[in-house]
Amino acid sequence: MKFKGFKKVKLHEAPEEYIAKSINPETHKIIAITGAAGSGKTSFGKNLKKLLPCKTTMVNVDDYFAYDLVTRMREKISGYNWNSRKKDLFLRQMKSLRKGKSIQKSMFSYKTQSVRKEKEKVVPEKNIIIEGTLDFSDVADFVIFTWAPDEVLINRVVKRGGFRTVFKTRKSLRKHFEEISIVNYRKLLLPHISKADIVFDTLNNEIYE
Repeated sequence: MKFKGFKKVKLHEAPEEYIAKSINPETHKIIAITGAAGSGKTSFGKNLKKLLPCKTTMVNVDDYFAYDLVTRMREKISGYNWNSRKKDLFLRQMKSLRKGKSIQKSMFSYKTQSVRKEKEKVVPEKNIIIEGTLDFSDVADFVIFTWAPDEVLINRVVKRGGFRTVFKTRKSLRKHFEEISIVNYRKLLLPHISKADIVFDTLNNEIYE
């Protein structure tokens, strides 16, 4: 079995459509999409939002980074660990959204790899999708783990580029992901895959539950 404790679903529709139908808008207020960098979280989240029957708010948990990338690398703080984010603030604001209250949150700049000074107003909707490289099992009502083989994750990140303020070449970016990021992913996030409601293999478009 590919994922211990999960069974492959025989699909008769697109994976995103199957997952959308698996979500109960009445009981699954907060829907989490978690997985490694390069696993397809953002693209999938946007597609899922379009398929859900209710209005949906999306929150990227990278907006709660406590440190910029240079600081995290220097202090060896992994983005797969909650200590890299302002968790208390995040939890308070999720609680507010659950209660139907708007929040003002920071915004993370992928260009500079730091949190911007500007704030963004987030209006609560029927559903809230949270996305990030963390274990959300104690926060969300429904957890989707986006998965792909390690080499695919690395190739996607390198092809996508980014991090240019820190990594000047694709070679240095690949080295970081091979030697540090993937290691932290395997150690800090992958073990929590068993807590997910659904695993989405974004390479083969397969669903496991």
